Amino acid sequence: MSVMQCDRGGCENIMCDRYSSLYGYLCDECFEELITSGTWNIEYFMGTPRPQVESPSLEWYEGIFNKESLNGRSQAHHCQGPQTKEEIPNLA
Repeated sequence: MSVMQCDRGGCENIMCDRYSSLYGYLCDECFEELITSGTWNIEYFMGTPRPQVESPSLEWYEGIFNKESLNGRSQAHHCQGPQTKEEIPNLA
């Protein structure tokens, strides 16, 4: 992986290992977004700003998806996540 900045508009990622002689460097996150977008217009995609998404912490997710031990009991975590769907913020 090279220390090269992503050439997509608005992306500040500097760890890019994908390169196109036509479009420049592309980070893994933008590459995944390109694939899931279903667009054939790569030039348009490269000019669109990368959405800034605030991700919850690992502890927040672990509070929702508790690990279970082999005996079927939940392992306690120090961070308690939401207990109902209403408590989960809409990040979309």
